[in-house]
Amino acid sequence: MKCRNYFALLIGLCLSVGAAFYVYSVIEFCLSSVVVTGKVVRLNAGGHHPQIAFDAKDGRHFERPTGTTWSYEAGQVVPIRYSPDDPDGSAMIDSAIDLWRWPLFVVFLAAAFVTSGLRGEPLENRRKR
Repeated sequence: MKCRNYFALLIGLCLSVGAAFYVYSVIEFCLSSVVVTGKVVRLNAGGHHPQIAFDAKDGRHFERPTGTTWSYEAGQVVPIRYSPDDPDGSAMIDSAIDLWRWPLFVVFLAAAFVTSGLRGEPLENRRKR
């Protein structure tokens, strides 16, 4: 019988549960959110930190900072995704990479730990001196 690394399996299991909740929350956000057209009004700390402005479906105007993977220019028109329950707190530029980068990172990390645990690989590098 092959030796297992139960510590890595435990970490992988915890990460898998967290990843499942994370993916579920992103799917729920995508299904319940609204997409409108907004505008980058200024850059706060370079192109990856734009200040976005948009009008919600109910007519209220919002302006908030956000962070993105892609670089944007001031004045650029962008799609904004937000939750109708919390437009100011949930608004972000509608980009698949910005929505899915962290959930997918956790999924891949969980898969790496589970695979390592099933193979019985140690978590540390043991060099012979």
